[in-house]
Amino acid sequence: MGKKRFKSQRCPNCGAQFSAKPELASFCPSCGQENHDLNIPLRHLLAEAVETVFHFDTKSIRTLQALVLKPGLLTSEFIRGRRARYVTPIRLYIFISFLFFLLLSFSSGRTVERSEVEADRTATGGFSITFYGINSN
Repeated sequence: MGKKRFKSQRCPNCGAQFSAKPELASFCPSCGQENHDLNIPLRHLLAEAVETVFHFDTKSIRTLQALVLKPGLLTSEFIRGRRARYVTPIRLYIFISFLFFLLLSFSSGRTVERSEVEADRTATGGFSITFYGINSN
């Protein structure tokens, strides 16, 4: 999904009128402000956010490869200013967190029967919590 920007007819900064084809004008000729309308539909905003976070390309492969095979390389490259070849740290963090919680939800397929919960309450005489097989008592 390419980033389609909604263009406006006038510059919101200085009010200058754009040429005959404002959809082609990316910047204002008077003040230099980028020409895109920030009033976009919510559906477009959500689709762009999902596409931005989960976009998988060669940057993702290169970043994961460096993360697994050469630990520390990403940090040194980031400090040196070589950032264009790799996924940004916040995007990488969000993507890995999403994968972690997705895999965690699949791995915990144990369902608790209502009778088990009631048996725990009566045996302890109160409230108990069980989380992944670890009992609070």
